[in-house]
Amino acid sequence: MTKVRAPLSIDAALGRISGQLLGAWKEMATVVGRSESQVRRWGDDAHPDQIPLPCAIALDIAYQRAGGDGRPLFETYALQVQVALEDAFASEIELLHRACVLIREGAQAQEALVLASMPSATEKDRVHAVRELEDVAHIVTSAIALLASRTPPPEPPA
Repeated sequence: MTKVRAPLSIDAALGRISGQLLGAWKEMATVVGRSESQVRRWGDDAHPDQIPLPCAIALDIAYQRAGGDGRPLFETYALQVQVALEDAFASEIELLHRACVLIREGAQAQEALVLASMPSATEKDRVHAVRELEDVAHIVTSAIALLASRTPPPEPPA
């Protein structure tokens, strides 16, 4: 039975390399000086063995020497790191996004408030200013909630 390879997995990257090399898995094993079964196990999440960095580098180079485009193992690792970073810093990224929205909405609310304060202001100007200020209040409230729910990073050692 053929196992389905998950995207962004080492298994998929190894499969891509094996498809490019004429000797497939056997040639990969020769390149890294390991058994074919060992090389295949590196792609199995259920197995504790993971591909050593020097072997990953050698396989990416062998892939390119065989005419492959890119560096499958390096690209997979880079994408996994990016996903992990975004997951680890999701609340910080969301907070930055809300800060940008608050800056924009705050400026629009200030402009509307100034226009609504002018002697020539209409009821429409005042209603618009209230809407803009309500938008700011909503953004501020959501930012406060995000800050309050966020677990602070650990203190650096002294």
